[in-house]
Amino acid sequence: MKKRVEKIAFILVMSLFVTGMNGCVQDGRTGRFSPALRGIEITEILREFQEKDLGEFYEKLSETHKIDLVKESLRDRYVAGVSYPFEFVYYHRYCLIRRDGSLVEYVDYAARANTPEAVKTLGEQHFPFQAGRERVEILKASVYSGDGQERETETRSVIEREPFTGLVYSDLRIKSLSLKGLSVGSVLRIVVKVSDRRDGRKRPFFREVDLDNYVPVKEKLHLFRFEAGTDYRKRERIRAETAPFVVSRSLVSTQGDSVHLYLRTGGKTEIPEPVSIPVQEYDSRVYFFTPASWDEAARQYFTLSNPKVSVTEEIAKKARLLSEAFSERREKIRAIYNYVKGLRYVAILLNRHEIVPHDAGLTFRNGYGDCKDKSVLLMAMLKAIGIDSSIALVNTAHLVDQEVCSLAVFNHAIVAVPEKDGAYSFLDATGSYTPFGLLPRAIQHRHALVVGEKGGQLLIIPSDSPEQNRVEETIEVVFHDLREATVNSRSRTLSSNEIYHQIAEFPQNVLRQFLEQLLSTRHKEVQILHLHCAPADDQGVLVVDTKVRIKDFTKRMGSAYAFNPLVEADTLRPRDMVALTERKTEIELDGPQRLVAEITIHLPESAVLDAIPENRSIRNEKFGEYTYTITRDGNTLRLRRDLRLTVKRVPVADYPAFRGFYQACLRQDEEMVVLKSKSPSEARLLR
Repeated sequence: MKKRVEKIAFILVMSLFVTGMNGCVQDGRTGRFSPALRGIEITEILREFQEKDLGEFYEKLSETHKIDLVKESLRDRYVAGVSYPFEFVYYHRYCLIRRDGSLVEYVDYAARANTPEAVKTLGEQHFPFQAGRERVEILKASVYSGDGQERETETRSVIEREPFTGLVYSDLRIKSLSLKGLSVGSVLRIVVKVSDRRDGRKRPFFREVDLDNYVPVKEKLHLFRFEAGTDYRKRERIRAETAPFVVSRSLVSTQGDSVHLYLRTGGKTEIPEPVSIPVQEYDSRVYFFTPASWDEAARQYFTLSNPKVSVTEEIAKKARLLSEAFSERREKIRAIYNYVKGLRYVAILLNRHEIVPHDAGLTFRNGYGDCKDKSVLLMAMLKAIGIDSSIALVNTAHLVDQEVCSLAVFNHAIVAVPEKDGAYSFLDATGSYTPFGLLPRAIQHRHALVVGEKGGQLLIIPSDSPEQNRVEETIEVVFHDLREATVNSRSRTLSSNEIYHQIAEFPQNVLRQFLEQLLSTRHKEVQILHLHCAPADDQGVLVVDTKVRIKDFTKRMGSAYAFNPLVEADTLRPRDMVALTERKTEIELDGPQRLVAEITIHLPESAVLDAIPENRSIRNEKFGEYTYTITRDGNTLRLRRDLRLTVKRVPVADYPAFRGFYQACLRQDEEMVVLKSKSPSEARLLR
C-alpha cells in the first residue's frame, strides 16, 4: 500500500510541476517585497499597493518568509509510513496578463525530498514549453542542506531537447536541469519565468488555480494581475471543507488594473475516494478566462474548422466507392467511418495546428492525421454522399464546468451525426479498435460541444448500454478426481474497451504467459492445453477459446473440497469499490455492462455433493438486476449467472442503496460448491 501511495504521489507532483509551468510576474526592481533575485521581484506587479492593502499577503510575498519556510522544513522529521516521500514547502505563482491575452508568469516553489526515490525524481527538473510562442528562463535552482547551507546549480547548464512524443510533431521543447547536492532531507528551490513571444495577435486567455492539496503543500499563493481593459472573467468554486484554509483578496490599481490573490495554508492533504469521479469536477478551483458563451465558443471554432471541410474530387470519388454497395444510411456511414479510423494517427501541431485542423484534402492525400484532422475528413466524406455532420469538441478527462465557457477546456475532437429524433450519433475517428456503433470509454459520459455556424450545443455523450458492453461466456468443467479438472471456455465480448480488441494482435506465447499469470493468482498447478483468439468480426465481437487443466481446481477444507462454480467467468470489480460505509463524492464506473455466464460442471463419480449455492434474484430499478440459477441433474451441475449493471455514475445520495445491491451481487458470486468423497478409504487415498 505504501509503495502504491508513493507512486501516485510522484505522478501528482510531476503533474503539479507541469501545470505550474503552463502559465509565472513582470520583471521588476528591488523593492519592499523581496531583495533582488535575478528578476523575480514582484515590486512592479504590486507597485501601488501598501501593507494595509495586501493584509496577510504582504508578509507571505517576502523573500524572508520563503527562506523561513525552507528552514522550518529542514527541521521537520520524516516518519516512514506516515509522511509522504516528498512535500512542497511552498508553491507561489505570479502572473501578469496583458490586454492582448499575452502574459508573463513566474513560478517559485520549494520541495523537500524525504526518500531516496524522491531524490532521484526531484533531482532532475524538467520544464516543457512551446518554442514557437513561449520563452522559458530558469532564474534560480538551489538546494538547501540540513544545516541550512545553500548550494546553487548554474542555470546555464540547462539542456534543451525535443521530447519523444510518438507520432506527434510540434514545437514542444523541454529544458532539463540536474540539481547539485540534493539528498534525503534537503530542500530544493526553483524559480522559473515563462513569457509569451508577442506577435501582435490577440489570443484567448485561460488559467485555473487548484486550491486543494493532493500532495502536502504548506503554502500555496497565486497572484494574477490583469491590465486595464483586459476582457476576462473569474469563476470561483470553493468547497466548504476548503474555505476555512483559503484567503482571497481583490484589488484595483490607480491605472485600473485588477489584481486577484489567493492563499491556501493548512488543512489536510486530500486523498480521493476509490472509484470517484475526476477531482476536476468537485475540487476547489478558480478559473480566469476570456469570457464567451458556449454559442460564441462554437462559432469561433466553426470559423476555424469549417473551411477545412473541403470535398475534393478525390474525396468524393472515394466516398462513393466505399458506400455505393449499401442502401441503408447506417451502413454507408459505417463503411466511411471504418476507412477513416483506419488511417494512421499522426499529429502535426505546428503553425496553430494544435487548434486548427488541416484541410480534409491534405489529410486524405497524406493518409494520416490527428483527431481534428480525421474528424474533418470524415465530415467531408459524409458530405460527399449527402450526410450532414458537425465537429464536436470533447474533454476526455472529466465533465467541464458549464460556467467556464472556453475552448481551452477541450482536448479532443469527434464527429456528431444528427438523427431523426433530434439526438446525435457520435463517431470517434481515432478509435482504431472501437467497433462502429460504440465509443471509446474515455469519451462516454463526457461533455461535447457540437459546433455549428449559428452556435453550439453543450451536451453529455451517453454511455454504451449494457448490451453494447457485454461478455457472454460458455464454460464446461470436467473433473478427473476431487482435486483436478479440465476447463473448456469460450467468451464472446462486445466492448469499446480497446484492450479487448488488441488481444488478438499479441503473439500466442505472450497470451499464454498472461493467462498463466492470471490463473496462478488462484491456482498453483496450471497447464494451458489450448488458446485461440480471433480478431473481432464485422460486428465487433471478439471470440476467445481456451482449454486449461488445473490440478488444484478445488480447495481442500478438512474432509471437504470446495470450488466456485463460476470458475474463471468475468465478475464484478472487487469489494474495495464499496468498502466505505458512506461517501462524499460520486462513483464513476467503467460504464453499464452485462456479464452472462453459462457453466456446465461434470462432477467426479467419487464425489458426493455436500453443499450447493441457493438460486437468487437481485433487482434494483436504478442500478440493474442479477440472476443466479443453478440446477443439478445427476452428477452434472448447470449454472447461469446474468448480471446487468445499468449505471455509469452513482450519486452520493444513492450510494447506500447501490452498496447494498453491489455487495449482494458480490456475495452471490463468491458462493461455493462443496464436495465430499464417497468413502473414507477413497478420501485417505486422495490425500
